[in-house]
Amino acid sequence: MGKFTTAYREELRMPAQRWLLITFLVTLMTVCLEAALVLSFPRLFDTAFITIPFFLLSAVVGSLMLFYPLFLWEQRGSDIDREMHLFITRMGVLAASESARKEMFDIISRMREYRSLAVEINKIFIMVDKWNVSLERACRFVAQTTPSDLLADFLNRLAHAVEGGEPAEVFFQTEQVVVMNQYALKYQGSMTRVEWMKEIFVSMVVAVLFIIVFATLAPFISRGEDPNFWLGASVTVFLVVEVSFVLALGMIVPGESIWHNMAVRTPTRLMIRWGAYASFVLSLVFAMVALLIPPDAPSGIVLVGAWAVSLVALVVSMLAYPQWNRSVFEGVLLAAILVTVFFVSLQTLAAMEADARAGGLAHDLMNLRVYAPLALAYILTPWIVLGHYINKEEEKIKRRDDNFAAFLRSLGAAVAATSKDITVPLGKLRRHDFGPLTKNVDDLYKRLALRIDRPRAWEYFSAETLSELISKFTEMYVEGIKAGGSPKKVSSLISDNFLKIVGMRKMKYDSASTLSGILYGLALAISFVLYMTFIILETFDKLALDLNTSLAQTSGTFLPAKNILILNAGAFDFDVLALAMLFMVVVHAMVSAVTTRIISGGHKAGAAWHFVLLTWTAAAVAAVTLTVGWYVLPAV
Repeated sequence: MGKFTTAYREELRMPAQRWLLITFLVTLMTVCLEAALVLSFPRLFDTAFITIPFFLLSAVVGSLMLFYPLFLWEQRGSDIDREMHLFITRMGVLAASESARKEMFDIISRMREYRSLAVEINKIFIMVDKWNVSLERACRFVAQTTPSDLLADFLNRLAHAVEGGEPAEVFFQTEQVVVMNQYALKYQGSMTRVEWMKEIFVSMVVAVLFIIVFATLAPFISRGEDPNFWLGASVTVFLVVEVSFVLALGMIVPGESIWHNMAVRTPTRLMIRWGAYASFVLSLVFAMVALLIPPDAPSGIVLVGAWAVSLVALVVSMLAYPQWNRSVFEGVLLAAILVTVFFVSLQTLAAMEADARAGGLAHDLMNLRVYAPLALAYILTPWIVLGHYINKEEEKIKRRDDNFAAFLRSLGAAVAATSKDITVPLGKLRRHDFGPLTKNVDDLYKRLALRIDRPRAWEYFSAETLSELISKFTEMYVEGIKAGGSPKKVSSLISDNFLKIVGMRKMKYDSASTLSGILYGLALAISFVLYMTFIILETFDKLALDLNTSLAQTSGTFLPAKNILILNAGAFDFDVLALAMLFMVVVHAMVSAVTTRIISGGHKAGAAWHFVLLTWTAAAVAAVTLTVGWYVLPAV
């Protein structure tokens, strides 16, 4: 109850009783509105399937309003926990520079990138600076009101240290181990919950597939059932499961990003922007090509011409990129291979259909139901170039992260040993191999050697590495040296914590890799089950139609015709059913692609890689399933 009261007071700035009264009045108004709608339109609420959820709406509204302050409170606590490792490292750097505690809190409170944590620290600074409250009392007061247990424990320990007269450098040196261990435990707990979420998601998808199969069969075997209702309900359940998984995962996964969000414009960000423009325009070109191809009987000349136009458009799209590198060439080559697979598949299906008809078989292998999934995958293919480029850049960022701690430790030791300007030891270090970081180190040396704007040189170094971790820890290093700290002490402290954080992040990367394999398997299974169900339903529908026709011809002999028509033939519009299945497959591909980005913390546009490949996987399975099904199953 105390947490509720604190959440109401801190988040809403009003007494809990007032918010409870507002919640009650809004819920009562919702109930009255529902009652008025039921009385005014009784025909809309003649089934329990609609009435019960409608009346539960008031309970949902009341619950959301009741727990909304607590949700904000917990969210703010999570934001603080996510920044604690950076906070304690920066405090340790400032303490090593022999900054006063009050000055340290002032510096942290003005750093907007710490968001909720900066707000809490600013409270301490205002109480000490404006209200002349002692530091230990201010720390204890904020510890009682902060939503973060990590920060509360730290502030209580700080208050005891201040009262005991412990030196700031000694205290914060000890806190590096304590806070980082606490952060590691919470991090590992979050990743454990992510693994649970994976298993739950797989189980839920399998269960939803059973529901979809039953929902498509129900109108066929039971008269009076609306097939559109069952189909819409199954699609809704599928969407709820997919979207809920993404939202739940976003709340559980530690909110970190591989890429920094600095305002400096880098060539890589420019490449991504122009790559997105090129992919969008090229998708429009591919869409026009796909619309011009007749899905029922495409001729060889048309397919060859469309294939040539597509390849030329892919090559021309490379002109949109400001710089060409190996990643762009690889992406274009992969896109060209997928485009070729698309046109070869169409030609193969058309040839198989022609051979079947020449043999007297009425196999309709080339139609819109087969063409649509393949055409959609073909239209999305240009985005794989951008996705491939981003993934390659992220691999470089991870390798820079792996080498940064060694570079910083070497730099600090070299500067401390030579006692000279930083450009002298940096000039020697730039000859060493730091992997992808080597070029950034060399550029840093050249800018520092010009002696024009050294802070700006470090800023460009951080920006060009593209790494969030490097940008933040580089800023700490520069700040610590500027404040008079020992280069060796500062670099050692930063590199130790940096290595711990990189080690924890690798857990996320491994989890994202394993999830990718699971999602590809799910995409294959979902596409196969859905389109196999489609084939079975279509076959049964034709068999039932023939059977009902035969029974109708004998009507009146023993029973009336309406009693002997045993199957609900013609219940489904199979074009609508095929469209719904394609929609579910594409939604799963999109959700899966976004999920990999959420877990890994990668660039959102990098989801294009998995989205295109997942769509191609589902489209290939759909085409093979439909083609084989029409060949194998009878009565088609």
